[in-house]
Amino acid sequence: MMIDPMSTSATDLRLAGGDDDVRFGAPGLPLMWTADDATAINGLAAMAQRVLVADGTYPMTAEVRVDGSVTIADLEALGFTLVRMHRAGFGTTIFMTADGVALSALIDRRDITLYIATHDVTSLDAAVARMTERFPGTAEPTATKIRTWSLGRFGGHPTEVRHDFPDWASTRSNFPAATCEVVARLVALERPIGGSVMVWHGPPGTGKTTAIRALAREWQGWCDLELVIDPESFFANAGYLIEVLTSGPLGIDEDTDENTDAIGDDARADRPQRWKLVVVEDCDDLLLRAARSGSNGQLSRLLNVCDGLLGQELNVIVLFTTNAPLGAIHPAVLRPGRCLATVEFGPFSATEVAARAPGITAREMTLAELMAAEGGIPDVLGAASEPHARGYL
Repeated sequence: MMIDPMSTSATDLRLAGGDDDVRFGAPGLPLMWTADDATAINGLAAMAQRVLVADGTYPMTAEVRVDGSVTIADLEALGFTLVRMHRAGFGTTIFMTADGVALSALIDRRDITLYIATHDVTSLDAAVARMTERFPGTAEPTATKIRTWSLGRFGGHPTEVRHDFPDWASTRSNFPAATCEVVARLVALERPIGGSVMVWHGPPGTGKTTAIRALAREWQGWCDLELVIDPESFFANAGYLIEVLTSGPLGIDEDTDENTDAIGDDARADRPQRWKLVVVEDCDDLLLRAARSGSNGQLSRLLNVCDGLLGQELNVIVLFTTNAPLGAIHPAVLRPGRCLATVEFGPFSATEVAARAPGITAREMTLAELMAAEGGIPDVLGAASEPHARGYL
């Protein structure tokens, strides 16, 4: 079924005028929406603004990220009128309009993005300035901002959020001595030397993700964390890969934790270029497949970009995590000059368990098992606690 998502209100929201030059602010783009029983209602609410952007009514767009709460009443106080709304458990999707401005957002949550559209750049700059002044942000100074990537229909889709990750000093006790020593050396780096790839390997539950969080917290002064949640698409789609690797900085000022857009061009040019840490977790299939076939395949594309001609200018570190043993990984990933570090995440020995938790029966344990035994995380309902399985998943 073909529908006009704006229904009879579409004409009211367009610019006044009889001919196309007046009716539209810019040339219209081909646009077709198909709705059926599976169409999400919140999608219809968000679609309202996209129609106006695509048909040229409001062709100039921008995003304003807010590290705090925003309500419909807040936006109404700025002169906006509610046109579409859908309320759900994950938040409220809204579409609102003001004089020459269209706005959509998912509110009732933290770390939201306001999508603004207008018919000229001057109006857009003014609207962004009003929003930035009204919603300056309230994130804690220690919060680490990360960008999460997934591949959408029209390219990579980034989502930026803040997390209050623990620092390394409060995290290091979660790792056996051998692992702790290597990670501590990485945490102390101020810039990488000797390679652009890291491989963190070990059984599930040994703390690889926990260490990534601490590393992101310690490196946030000079490095942005980019998390790829669909590694299959990342390796298979060259455009998506390049989009992630060449995306701009997250925009956090190293000294004041403020958006760097307010900094002048000359001052920005004098500052050291930020690095990015691209994390691709659970890469077992790709790394093992490449090793078994004797060919880099899709993996070579990423590795060549990281340390090839383009990689020299990108300031990118790619961190792979895998449950596979190091010996099963393709040697091209680990060659000197390309690999910055390999870190093995293993279980605590019985001696280390006894030293950390004297009240627990001393045996070899993963971090997850040890935390469960200490009461830090609940046991699995309906399952008895058993020693971790040997080998890898």
